[in-house]
Amino acid sequence: MDKKYKGIVVPMVTPLTGDGTLDHSAVTRIVEHLAAHGASPFVLGTTGEGVSLGQYARKQVVEAVVRASDGKVQVYAGLRGHSVDDAVVEGDVFFDSGVDAVVATPPCYYPATQSQLADYYTQLADALPGPLVVYNIPATTGVSIALETVDALADHQQIVGFKDSENNSERVALAAGRWKDRPDFSYFLGWAAAAVPALSAGADGIVPSAGNLCPGWYRDLLVAVQAGDLPRAEHIQQQIQALSQHYQKGFTLGESLAALKVMMSAFRLCGTVMAPPLQALPAERAHRLISAVKQSYRELEALNDINYTSTINQP
Repeated sequence: MDKKYKGIVVPMVTPLTGDGTLDHSAVTRIVEHLAAHGASPFVLGTTGEGVSLGQYARKQVVEAVVRASDGKVQVYAGLRGHSVDDAVVEGDVFFDSGVDAVVATPPCYYPATQSQLADYYTQLADALPGPLVVYNIPATTGVSIALETVDALADHQQIVGFKDSENNSERVALAAGRWKDRPDFSYFLGWAAAAVPALSAGADGIVPSAGNLCPGWYRDLLVAVQAGDLPRAEHIQQQIQALSQHYQKGFTLGESLAALKVMMSAFRLCGTVMAPPLQALPAERAHRLISAVKQSYRELEALNDINYTSTINQP
């Protein structure tokens, strides 16, 4: 079954210049890096510091990514706002800019019931001019969208997918095969550590932050799963996990995003500037991070088809 929304969707970092404005040249580099490996960018998500950017900056990011993608890959954009009206206004802008779908987390000020979540997404989908992906991330919103709620929302013509970033193996096992036979609805796993079992069980795609660094690894992992070569898929997953630990282990969520940018700066994909309230890693810590990750460069080159070693730029 050839679904429209599938594959590797990378929650793209938002590259910023020293004065905090959008780094347009870095946007182009990152999007071309992703597209070269068939990965689609998802902008203004958690990894993209979407909640820290103002309205004008968010519009700039979307326009720049759409322009850089040039129709080669789909573009997903995250909506911000605690009201249906605000989300719809921004959704209109993003669809006018050329995105393929928008992605929305639940409003997170009031603890919402499942009935309230279903009503919110239904109203949002009714008013938006294009496809909507429901996004579950309890770690930041404080609420979990039940799979039964998603099941009901999947019947809405405008709701085309579900991105689930809840770290729960039992939930992944239940969700992965739930919509695999529906041509009109796609399930994306946001917990990349469980990529192989999820894809094997029927997930349509994954949304890995490490894809900013190694989209080629994820392409090869997906191909291996589709070919039934699970040993190779597991080997690639282990390589990715080893790489990911460098920017995840021992960091808070905000610090991990700063560490990810440090690693990307070593590959000359972007700089290390963060949007407030997040901060760049201190120089000494950034240097230790690059020193630690250098051992992974050879493996990264072998699977990602990019000569990283020759472009290392230690901070």
